[in-house]
Amino acid sequence: MGRMYICVTPYQLLLTILKIEDSKSELVLQEGITDKEIISNLSKERIFKKIDILNMLIFDGVKKYIINKREMAGFITRFKGVDDIYTYNDHTPIGWILDKYKIKYNLIEDGYDFFSYKYIDFRNRIFTKKSTIQDYKDLLKHLFFLRRTKGPGFSKYCQSIEVNDISVVPKDERYHKFKEVPRKELFENITEERKQLILRVFDVEELSEVKDNSVLILTQPLSIDGLMDSDDKQYGFYKRICDKYLSEGYEVYLKPHPRDGVAYENINGVKLIVQSVPMELIEVVSDVKFERIITHSSTAINFLTCGKEKEVFYDFNTREYDEKLLEKYKINKDEL
Repeated sequence: MGRMYICVTPYQLLLTILKIEDSKSELVLQEGITDKEIISNLSKERIFKKIDILNMLIFDGVKKYIINKREMAGFITRFKGVDDIYTYNDHTPIGWILDKYKIKYNLIEDGYDFFSYKYIDFRNRIFTKKSTIQDYKDLLKHLFFLRRTKGPGFSKYCQSIEVNDISVVPKDERYHKFKEVPRKELFENITEERKQLILRVFDVEELSEVKDNSVLILTQPLSIDGLMDSDDKQYGFYKRICDKYLSEGYEVYLKPHPRDGVAYENINGVKLIVQSVPMELIEVVSDVKFERIITHSSTAINFLTCGKEKEVFYDFNTREYDEKLLEKYKINKDEL
C-alpha cells in the first residue's frame, strides 16, 4: 500500500520532499511541525496522497511524556497497512511504538553524519561526571515507555538505515543495515521545478546583501535537550558570542533552531533568520558567504558551505567543550 514518511522537523520534511518521486506517498507530521502555513502549502501542492497530523505526545519535559493513546490507536492500524515506513528518529516515542507493535520500518539519518557520533547507552551515561540532565531524562523515558532497544537503528524491526557517509558509521550489529545516500548529491541534483515547489511550501526568501564581514550563529534547543539547565544560560551563551562580534564591527546573523524556544529579539544589532525554515534550504536559495559560522554542537554546520570558517564548541563524542573556543569568547565552563 505504498510508502509513508513520518516527519518531526522542518528539515526532515525538506529531505522527504527531495526524496519522493511521485504523489503516491503518505505523510505524517508530528509535534515539531506546527507552522499552519507550511501545512496549508503542502496540501495545495498535492505532492502527497494523504497528509495527517499525529499529536502523539503531550511533550515538555519529564512530567508530560504522555502518549495520546486515543490518537495512536488509529495510526497503529494504518502503520500495519503500509508497505514501507520511513522515519528519521526511532530513539523517540514513535520508534518505541513501532518496536512495541512489531511494525517494520526504515530509518533515515536525521542530522548530517549523525551515526558518526559514538552512541553511548543512557544506562552507561548516568551517574558519571559527564552526566547531563538529558541523560536522566532518557532514564525516565525508558522507565515510562519500557524501551526495548539500545538506541537508534538497533531494533530488529528496523530494516535499513540510510546514511550520508557509510565510511564513518560504527561497525556494530547494525552495520548490515546501513546504506549510503550522499546528502550533498540530494541537494545538488534538485531540479528547478522541485526547487520552486520547495520554495512555495516553505515560503522562504533568499538572503541578500550579506556583507563580507558577517558571521552566522546557529542556535540549538540546549535547555530543552538538557545540555544547559536553563533558558537564561542558553540565552547568555549566544548573547556573549553575538556581543563579541557586534563590538568588533561584524554583521551578525542568528538562525534559531526550529525547536528553540528562547527569544533572541532583545539582542540589539543582530539580524534574525526565520526560525521555521531549515538553514540548509536557505543556503540552497541564497548565494552568500559568511566569514564564520558558529554553533554549540549542531550537525548542520558540517553540511553548510556558506562559511569560510566554522567553529563548534561541543563534541558529542568526547562530551567535552573546546577549551580554546571557551577562552576566545571568555566563557567560563561553569556558566554552561
